[in-house]
Amino acid sequence: MAIIALVCSHCNRRDFTERPEVRAEIHARESDGWDFVEMVGEAHGKPDPNGQEVRFSGKSEAITVFAMNSGSNGYGSRQQEWRKVFQEDGVLFLEVKVMTSPADSYSLVFRKTP
Repeated sequence: MAIIALVCSHCNRRDFTERPEVRAEIHARESDGWDFVEMVGEAHGKPDPNGQEVRFSGKSEAITVFAMNSGSNGYGSRQQEWRKVFQEDGVLFLEVKVMTSPADSYSLVFRKTP
């Protein structure tokens, strides 16, 4: 008798936006009038207190967001990189890039219509 297991890439994917430090950042930006769009990358480890970068797009301009998981420190066995472009007419985008180690980062993306 053969047992067949089906595995889908998103079935076991953790929702990293439920981490307390991620929820806190989302809440802080939403309190400033930004709408959370999505998280790019994965939140492995605690944020580096000195490792945050904030970038804004111009109105209707594209913003390209990068994130990386080096696979070190026990967070996976392989390197992963993410790249995503956000652009929408009449919309501003905000990226909050968070470093969790010198080689690991994730980004939180927000939008606002001025």
